[in-house]
Amino acid sequence: MGAGYGAPPAQAQPHAAQAAPATAPPHDDGVGNDNHIEVTGCTHSTVGGIVRGSFTLHGENHGKPAYKRDQQVNSLDVMLYYWDERDGAAFCGWWFGPKIGGDQVWAYHPSRTAGTAPKSGWKVPYDGPIDPTLIITGKSAPKSMVPAQQAPAQAPPQSQQGQQWSQQPNQWAQANQWGPQQKQQWGQQQWGQAQQWGQAGQSQAQYYEDLKKQQEEMRQKQQEEKALREAEMAKKREEQRATLVVRRAIQKARVATPENHEELKKELQDTLDKELENCGTQKERMVEESQKGLEQAQTRIEQILETRKKEEEQRAEEEKKRQEAQARAAKLFQELLEMVDTAEASGKKLRDMVEPLGSDDISMEGIESAAQAIEIVTVEARQKTKACTDYILKNGSELKEPRLLQGAQPTEERPNLATLLSRINDCARQAEVTISTSNLARTRAVKRAEARKKTEASNVIFRRYDKDSDGFLSRTEIVDYAKGEYNFDIPEDSLDTICKVLIEDGAAGVKMEELQRVKVAVGLAREQVRDVQKRAAREAKEKKLAEAKAALQTRIDVVREKVSVAEEAVKLLEAETLGLSGKGVSMVAADMFVLADQAETVVKDARDTVAVARTEIDGLGGEVDPELKAFLSAEVEKLEKNMARFEPRILRSVNFLAKFREESSKKQADELESLRQQGVKQIKFHHAAKKLTLAAMFDTFDTNNDGQIDETEFLAFFGSPEREKDENEVELSTPSLVRLFNHLREPDEETISKDNFTCLIRVYMKVIKDTVITGGLCIKDTKTVRRLELNEVVEILEGPVKEETVDVMRVSVKAMKDGVQGWVTLVGNQGSKFLEEGGNTFKVVKETILTESFGLETSASKESTRKLRDTTRKLKEGEFVEVREWPRKEPTSGLMRAKCRALSDGSTGWATAVGNAGTVFLEVV
Repeated sequence: MGAGYGAPPAQAQPHAAQAAPATAPPHDDGVGNDNHIEVTGCTHSTVGGIVRGSFTLHGENHGKPAYKRDQQVNSLDVMLYYWDERDGAAFCGWWFGPKIGGDQVWAYHPSRTAGTAPKSGWKVPYDGPIDPTLIITGKSAPKSMVPAQQAPAQAPPQSQQGQQWSQQPNQWAQANQWGPQQKQQWGQQQWGQAQQWGQAGQSQAQYYEDLKKQQEEMRQKQQEEKALREAEMAKKREEQRATLVVRRAIQKARVATPENHEELKKELQDTLDKELENCGTQKERMVEESQKGLEQAQTRIEQILETRKKEEEQRAEEEKKRQEAQARAAKLFQELLEMVDTAEASGKKLRDMVEPLGSDDISMEGIESAAQAIEIVTVEARQKTKACTDYILKNGSELKEPRLLQGAQPTEERPNLATLLSRINDCARQAEVTISTSNLARTRAVKRAEARKKTEASNVIFRRYDKDSDGFLSRTEIVDYAKGEYNFDIPEDSLDTICKVLIEDGAAGVKMEELQRVKVAVGLAREQVRDVQKRAAREAKEKKLAEAKAALQTRIDVVREKVSVAEEAVKLLEAETLGLSGKGVSMVAADMFVLADQAETVVKDARDTVAVARTEIDGLGGEVDPELKAFLSAEVEKLEKNMARFEPRILRSVNFLAKFREESSKKQADELESLRQQGVKQIKFHHAAKKLTLAAMFDTFDTNNDGQIDETEFLAFFGSPEREKDENEVELSTPSLVRLFNHLREPDEETISKDNFTCLIRVYMKVIKDTVITGGLCIKDTKTVRRLELNEVVEILEGPVKEETVDVMRVSVKAMKDGVQGWVTLVGNQGSKFLEEGGNTFKVVKETILTESFGLETSASKESTRKLRDTTRKLKEGEFVEVREWPRKEPTSGLMRAKCRALSDGSTGWATAVGNAGTVFLEVV
């Protein structure tokens, strides 16, 4: 049975054959459907100790329950299972073994009828006699069913038995590689060992006594060995401790400095004197490591002293360089200090020159003169401040105080670079503040001068109109002032207000100081007059604008009516197209096309109506008063909002109509295909009944021998009384035959060519089971040409013809793959079907194009690309085509091209079946 559910036990085969009883064992229904069973009895000294015990249901094998012992025996499972007749009747029955289907077994029961484990009648061992004491019961069965003879014989010593059983798996694995005779000898040897175990079990008491003595001797020996190990471990620990102490001292000496070298060297020697003898086996190694550590320490100290010497020399050199740099910095610092003093002096000079601009009586000439002088000094101050900054940028690294060496004393204190930088920044800031102040002072001085000039001019104007030179402007003089200065005839009410407000009681008129108020009052009177004029102009304009708005509203209302008409047209279109839903189910394709054409008219009317409304809306955007543009834009936006909904609704209806047309085309294709199948079936029936060749069948149609079949000849054949008819055929009406004729002919031809007719009635079959093509009709007397592959397509040239020797129907075929001809069996004498009709219908599995010619234009010009696009039809994925000429390679491109006819619309042309890279576009269905 192998390692699992396979062959029966290898070593058990010869014994099992010998153990088959002369008569069938008594009928035993088995222990029943208990999940737990108990195995008792078994007098065999070896097997009894293995099989006795409690078992639990553990799945099934070969359709019957299998059980597993609750405890292992010597690390082995104990299984009880059933094996069927798959390996022969001699191995069928119930078995005890360490593994289901394994090579080792302990007991056997030949029952084939027991549904569960048999209660009794077991052979122990598997090829021995029946042991009546071995009883299997359910856990709930009464104990009275167990015979008194169930007391087991003494088992062999457990240690010996476990050792023997633990050796079995390797021996069994080795036995699986032996031949039958070797396996039989090995099985007999195993049985002999089992007999020896039984005899050894008879002296079990002596065995346990010897075992106890051996255990006592072993215990004493273990205690002695333990004491020796502990002493050895203590010695080793002391050795490790001493070694660690010495190595720590070596490490300290190795990293000594010149200051503590002698001290650490002495400490290492003291440690060696104290701990070296305790190092045991590591003594010589410690001496060697200590000497090496001292040598490394001496080398390290010499390197430290050499490094210190070099550092001292370097420190002296750095101090020399520092003093030189310090002297250079002091010189540069002094030069910079003098430059800063000069810049500060220029800044003070600039501030002194700005002060005169604050005088109230300075003239314009004095302002200009002071400004020019300030400009010169400003440039000078900025240049000197910038010179200080540039000096620092140029000599900044040398101006810095050199860093003191560690332990050196600083020199006398003096201003540092940061202090000078602060003075330079203050100088530059004060100069910019002074410049800004001078500009502000200049501006103020100019304004004061201009104010004085304007005041003088105002006094001149006052004196001009003060005719009586009394220092006042009287009522009449104010009128003259308004007329003379502003050419304005001041109204009487305005003049009364001016005089009332500006002329004090008892005064002769307006004082000279109040002339500015007179000017403002006259300006106010002028604005009041202008307001009256503006109001009249505004009212006139508003009247004109209202008239224009009313006219524009009339135009908008007309356009709104056009939009409403378009709305109704779109609603009518939606009702027309949505009403097509479900109508096509009960209609023929021709009626569906009529409905589609009617809907197309409604689509056109809706689009035209919407276009008229669009034109009217666009016409509103002519010349419009600017103040009416916002009004017009708001109204046009409302109209556009309504118009925006029309196109999606129309597009939805158009898509719905396109879908309806697609359904119409599909129904038309289905009708034509059904009509084609009926017509072709009748033609093929006549062809087969008359046993005509393809040429002779064409001549039957072509009665005028012009090499073409016209409509009259086509109808005449179907109406001919000489045509062979199938008793179950459906008679086609004349309109149906005319429709069929138009479907079968090429779209641009009026007749059916001989090639197209031949393709029409040619019979193809597809290989549905591997078979062969032979050279002749007789299978026995001919040779095989080649094998036909699954799904390969063949053309039927002759047949079917009965092959008398084997009583099968055979046909003469031509393989479309390579043109090989021969004979093939349709159905074998056992009913196996090899061919089925079909194979010339292909399905488009990847989109490609249908072209007029076999070759493809390879030119990359735009004109050739446009011509190819305009003269091709796309074959969409999922379409079906009928092959007219089988695929062959196009030499230029390497494509496999086939001439085919699209079943959906009858389009005929050349399509690529397989690309030059192996991509499949068409596949047989």
